[in-house]
Formats: sequence, C-alpha cells, structure tokens
Amino acid sequence: MIILENVSKVFRIPHERTKTLYHKLLSFTKAGYSYEDLYALKNINIHVKSGEFLGIIGRNGSGKSTLLRIIAGVYRPTGGKVIVNEEISPLLELGLGFDNSFSCRDNIYVYGALLGYSRKQMSVKVDEILAFAELERFADAKLDTLSSGMRVRLAFSIAIQSVAPVILVDEVLAVGDKVFAEKCRNVFRALQKEGRTIVFVSHDTTSIKEFCNRVIVIHQGEIVGDGEPTEMVEFYNKRVLPAIDTVVPYNAKTRSAVSVFEKSSDGDSPPQSLSQVKVEAVIEKPVVKKSNGYNLKEFWEKRLTDNFNLSGVGNISFDERYNEYLYHQRLTVLKKVLKKYKIILEGKKVLDVGCGIGYFTKFYLDRSAKVTGLDIAPVVIDRLKKSIPSAEFIRADISSADGRLKKMFDVIHSFNTIIHITDDEKFQTTLMHLCKMLKMGGYLFITDYFGKTDYAPAPHVKFRSLERYKMMKEHGVDILEVCPIHRFLNNKLKSSSIKIKPAVIPIFLLFDSVLNFMNIPGGFDLKLMIAKKVGGNKE
Repeated sequence: MIILENVSKVFRIPHERTKTLYHKLLSFTKAGYSYEDLYALKNINIHVKSGEFLGIIGRNGSGKSTLLRIIAGVYRPTGGKVIVNEEISPLLELGLGFDNSFSCRDNIYVYGALLGYSRKQMSVKVDEILAFAELERFADAKLDTLSSGMRVRLAFSIAIQSVAPVILVDEVLAVGDKVFAEKCRNVFRALQKEGRTIVFVSHDTTSIKEFCNRVIVIHQGEIVGDGEPTEMVEFYNKRVLPAIDTVVPYNAKTRSAVSVFEKSSDGDSPPQSLSQVKVEAVIEKPVVKKSNGYNLKEFWEKRLTDNFNLSGVGNISFDERYNEYLYHQRLTVLKKVLKKYKIILEGKKVLDVGCGIGYFTKFYLDRSAKVTGLDIAPVVIDRLKKSIPSAEFIRADISSADGRLKKMFDVIHSFNTIIHITDDEKFQTTLMHLCKMLKMGGYLFITDYFGKTDYAPAPHVKFRSLERYKMMKEHGVDILEVCPIHRFLNNKLKSSSIKIKPAVIPIFLLFDSVLNFMNIPGGFDLKLMIAKKVGGNKE
C-alpha cells in the first residue's frame, strides 16, 4: 500500500554560478545572487492499493520520475507525507553501479548487492540471469566490451530478480530488440498475475493500456487525470500532448485535493515559495464495490490449484519458509490463548472455517479434537479428504443465506477467512452463522485487523473495525479480548528473500514476545479476537 498526501517537491535553480565558499556566503546577502523555485510536483495525492498496477503518463519534465524517486525514498518531499507499508524494489536507472572493468559475472554480484542480496543469494541466480539476458557466452567478458543493448539486458535481468511486494518501474520495458522486449513483457505479465503492486512510468501508451488497471496523467507537476487506462490515454493524446501551458483537469470532482498552486477565487497569486503553502492531508477512503469482479470461490480455487502449500494460503509475494514463520507465530498465539482460557480440546467438536491446506486442522487433530473443515474451494475439499482422512471436510459458502451447517461446535476457528468476504451483507451473514453454530460456553477465534474504520486495500480483502463485530452480542456471543499477532520479521527486517532456518525461528518468536509484552504495535498488523457464547440467539 502506498499513500501520498499533498506531496510537493521544489528544486532551486540558481541564476549565478557560485564557485567558492565566499561566493556561497555572498549569495545570502547580495541581491545579485538569486535563484528560482522549480515546482516539480505540486500537491500530489495518490492512494495505490495492494495488487494494483498503476500507470503514470505525462510529457517530459512533468514530474513522473521525480514522483517515483520520492516513493522509493531517493528524494525527500519538500512538503506533504509519504506512507509505504511494504518493501519496495525500484527499477529506476538500469545499470546504475555497473563497473566497466568488471566481467558480467562480477557485475551481477555488485548490482545484486545494491538490490540488497548477499553473494550467496546471487550465486544461485547467476546462470538464470545470464540465460535470460542471452549472455551466457559473455559471462567472463569485461562489461566495456559489450554493446549498450547487451548491458541494458544484463541490468534488467538482474533487476527482475527482486521478490519485493511493490515494484517501481521507470521506462524499463524499452529494452533490447523486439524479441527480448517481448520476454520483458512476459515478466511483467507474470508479476501482474502474482498480485504484485506495480507503479509503471512510461511513454509507451500501448504498454500502459495492456498492463495497467488505472492510469494517472501528470502535467507540470500536477495530476490532471486519474481513471481507466483507455480513457486516460485518449485524454493525454488529445489534451495534454498538444498543450502549450496549463491543462484543465479531466474530471476535477474526482481529484483528492484542489491544487494550492492554482489561482484562488479572490484573485490572489500562487505562492512564490513552498513556505507559503499550507499543506493539508486530504485522502479518500478506499471503497470496495460489489461489482469489482471479485469472486471468492474462483479466487481461492485458482490460487490453491497452482500452490497448494503455505505459498498459496500465505503471502504470495514471500517464499514458503517466510509464510511458515508467520503461521508458526499465529499458532504460538493460539496456543497461549487455549492455555489462558483453559480450553481442553480432547473430544471437542471444532469447525475450521476456511481450512485451506489444513494447517490448523492438523493442529486440532493432534490434540484429539473432532474436526470439521469448511471451505468454499473444491480443490481444498478434494485434496484434504485424501491427505487428512481422519477429519470431515465440507464444501460450502458460509457467507450465503443457506451456508450454515446443521451442527453445533465447541470451538469455531476462522483465521484469515472473513477478511476475504468483501461484501458487507455477506460479512454479517457469516458472523450470524458462526454465532448460531457455536455451543453454549463455546469459543470463537477470528483474525482481522480491527482498526478504527473499515479498510479495503485490494479487491479481495476488506479489514473491518471492532465495531462491526459487536453485532455478535445480539446472538449471545461476547468479545473477550483482542490479541496482537506481531510480525517482527515483516515490519522490522523488511526482507522477503531471507531463508529462515528452523533454529532461527525461536529468536524471532522471542522478539515477538517482547513486543507483545511491551504492547508495542507492529504496524498495520493482524490480530486475534477471542469471543465466547454466553447467551441464546436473538431470532
């Protein structure tokens, strides 16, 4: 997730050349030494959701590359606020850091180090990188003996090794000849399929329309259009490219803020310097529409058919060992909760809602519980019936009107399931079903982010406030507490490429325990709600 609130960037252009310290000091006192402010970006407000492929188009000098550099942290904004909640991989200047006296192989290690990879991590990628760049024969040739096209191909092949959830792209698809360019486009199709968040700057409007699901048009440092790709490209070609000076915004009503650099209604002139600008944080709350094309069953059927493992049910941007750590931590918190409330699972009937690959189903079975796994995806039920025959598995949509099972349970477990039910009416139906299937004195475990307001970072996810869950009281279910599940590795180390050894996991768990004990929030993080059935249903 990327949020820019009223971001501005000003560069100072000196009118005289100051060669010495004396001239520098003199420039502060002598009127003859002056400069002007160049407003590269003016009051930019952008909200990029997770999994979105955002295109940015504009004429040369409009501020596109400056915007990417601010998001990447290369530039600091002169005013406003930038929020980036995930690791970023910037593909901004291909080949930056190459050494002409080094071989292709050596430059792979150097460039990889700039991207944050160790020598050991890059050593397993060398052959793959050379093959993709079609430079196997030149592995040990010095870089200065290669053509410019070969150098750029090598740089692109190294850069795409990143596994960061967010990728910033600045005109890197125009690489090599037509055949290699198509290979590059295939890479971006794969990244798009994986659900990566990509911000893509390009003058190639054909690529913009092919890849992007949303396009922003920038002119003279301001956003003048924000909408559907084909519509924005047409607006850019007809209105922005031929423009000599200012451009009337495509649709002023949809802009997140009125530019403070525009002339005011009372005739005042624009501010002469950024110190005169009053920066106000104005940002629209994301709304998930019912008609966004997202289908819960199709989403998980496709995702788990391809990856029926922790990579499938976990964060697909990270490797399986990373997801193993995250699930291990959730399981650790669950064990603490069971111990705290003295819940004995032996002989208890447990419903695992959204059982996925059966990770938590196995945990409950190991403690002699009678487990029923529920999932909407046929691939889940078919595979788990074969791999875990000691449990019962049922395919059903618990969010539908008839999705309630005609059974009662002592424990209902729903980890990372309800957040994928984005329709508010279906969300309420799901909560009602869970409450009605819970026995008197039974416990309900649900994970969500329980923020102050609802928040939808992507079409397939919607996090809800704790207030939304208070409706369970009507069905005799009380909320006992909400426990944080700290993700130390995700928020502190910011590395998705690390390979976690089993011996290291206790160290991370120790850090999580310390954060838990000190009640230090681990960012926008997952939490576990514990609720209990204390009364009858209100029909």
